[in-house]
Amino acid sequence: MSINSKKKFDYLIRYTDIASALALIDQGALSFSLPGKWEDVNDRRLIEKYQQLQRKECKIFCLCLAECAETFHHWKVFTSGYSGVAIEFHREKLLNELPEEVFFNSMQYKNISHLKSQSFTLDQLPFLKRRAFQAEAEFRLVAKTLNKSFQISIGLNVIHRVVINPWMTPSVFESVRKVLETMAMIKGMQLDVIQSKLIDSPSWLAFTDGFQEEVKD
Repeated sequence: MSINSKKKFDYLIRYTDIASALALIDQGALSFSLPGKWEDVNDRRLIEKYQQLQRKECKIFCLCLAECAETFHHWKVFTSGYSGVAIEFHREKLLNELPEEVFFNSMQYKNISHLKSQSFTLDQLPFLKRRAFQAEAEFRLVAKTLNKSFQISIGLNVIHRVVINPWMTPSVFESVRKVLETMAMIKGMQLDVIQSKLIDSPSWLAFTDGFQEEVKD
């Protein structure tokens, strides 16, 4: 169920590690997490308040995605560097496969002054965050359940591609690519696996190497 969700980007990206990518392809399931260990106490407390105000006892699980093209910030903050991967999902395909108990929205980034000048509903609480975090461009999936864990089954066709971090050496990347593509092939899926060129773009480097200052007569 969407709560005033607006399409901003064709893909939703999960920054994670190679092990999680392998598990996703093998099991065809996305795991949500409890917010209890989030570093952002502001965000964590809002989820806790949302849970406390529910009419029925439940646990709140979340899955945080990005709805923007890759940035250095995302790789550094949301992955463990050398083992980091970005799983790109087709936005509409993924959202159409969500069960009814999952609701979602783009995060609303607010200044502290907005908390006094604006009014908010209970269902907005899981999607509020301080403006200082807006570089995340987060799109959040939220689920209410009585279970101790929560995951959803998805078809592998919702995956657009897997992007490997830009720090992995070429030889290791080739090995990882072969493993991911082979596993996907066993599951009947053709998977596109590439390596991020964020920090060593061939086009950018070609411009640099070919640059010459114009000489004026």
